[in-house]
Amino acid sequence: DIVLYNIKGEDANGRLLGEHVSTGIGRPHFWERARYYGEEQRLAIALEAMEKRAD
Repeated sequence: DIVLYNIKGEDANGRLLGEHVSTGIGRPHFWERARYYGEEQRLAIALEAMEKRAD
């Protein structure tokens, strides 16, 4: 998993409230596939952005 969903509670309608949090994995197992399709840079940027948001 590269992200987890931390449940904070429920709203008045019974819907879950929470947030997605990065697990801190820098190179997921699908990294090579992203490289193959030319998406390595976009994946790196997305993972870095999740890390900054989790701090």
